[in-house]
Amino acid sequence: MTKDELLSRALTGEASRSELAEAIRPDKRQLFLDVCASIDRALTKTCRDSGDTCLADGCAMDNGEACLNACLKEGPNYYKAIAHVWLELVGEHPI
Repeated sequence: MTKDELLSRALTGEASRSELAEAIRPDKRQLFLDVCASIDRALTKTCRDSGDTCLADGCAMDNGEACLNACLKEGPNYYKAIAHVWLELVGEHPI
């Protein structure tokens, strides 16, 4: 995949976290992953606090952990959020 193809996929929310992590400079990779983890935890907290959790008894992720379902509920917006972080770190500003 070319850089332009990856950039296009990132902008439309179609690039996965692992694809983006592999394409970032090694010295910025951990920062990218750390920020993504913060986004995951924030989405988990928002989902838990909404009361619309995937378990009838409430959210199982109550000690600062991240829930995959909370991230997936956001759909392409989740991937666009992590792409925004990636774009900032790689210095691409296509818009």
